Amino acid sequence: MKTLGIIVEYNPLHNGHVHHWKESLRITGAQRTVAVMSGPFLQRGEPAITDKWSRTEMALAMGVDLVLELPVAYAVQPAEWFARGAVTLLCATGIVDALCFGSESGDIAPLHTLARVLAAEPAELKAGIAQRLSKGASYPAAYAGAAAALAAEGSDGAALAALMQQPNNTLGLHYLIALERLGSTIKPLRWPARDRDTMRRWRLRTESSPAPRPSAVCCWTAGRRPGRRTYLRRPWRFCSASGKKNVPRCIGKRSASRC
Repeated sequence: MKTLGIIVEYNPLHNGHVHHWKESLRITGAQRTVAVMSGPFLQRGEPAITDKWSRTEMALAMGVDLVLELPVAYAVQPAEWFARGAVTLLCATGIVDALCFGSESGDIAPLHTLARVLAAEPAELKAGIAQRLSKGASYPAAYAGAAAALAAEGSDGAALAALMQQPNNTLGLHYLIALERLGSTIKPLRWPARDRDTMRRWRLRTESSPAPRPSAVCCWTAGRRPGRRTYLRRPWRFCSASGKKNVPRCIGKRSASRC
């Protein structure tokens, strides 16, 4: 029986996440899922829209078998340490066979090539990071710039450097680097680009209604856009029986009795 590992934030869980999970199971052929999820704070340093217990409940109701909290010391870090903490947790379980992540790249091989070089932390990489930091760049920007410059020295340098300019490629690259450094046997797999496009189409549905209906959950991202609200259709609703306001609960089989 194969086990899938995924690294998520679910802020909150929406239909795009459900699609990603189902497609990851299909791609890997796994029957079980272990998810590493951020706690109260996300990678950008902002607090999650709802608490970690509610988000865990959503993941379990969706079908995930085990949710592990990514400690805040890793959860709010740049991609390098975010990935290192999450991948280390998956490796520590001893049961995860595959890690599936999204990527703008059409092929995971170039990312593998670059990961093998960066995992060794060559002196040129460290010098490039230090030089960019001294000029006022943030650490993520300094790392990306130094890695791109190092990649540009190879035969496929231009293509590899271009990969570093895309956020999902960058995070996926650091998952691969972490796997290399840990000597893990977990097999990394990329979620195909066409399915990422499908996720973007399914993810949100925007309406001009001034208030959500009982079966809708307002999306945090849309809440930042004046005059627009975005709602998530089934399977979520506000649980009135719990006595808590604005707490999304699943209406699926696993939690219907609780509501």
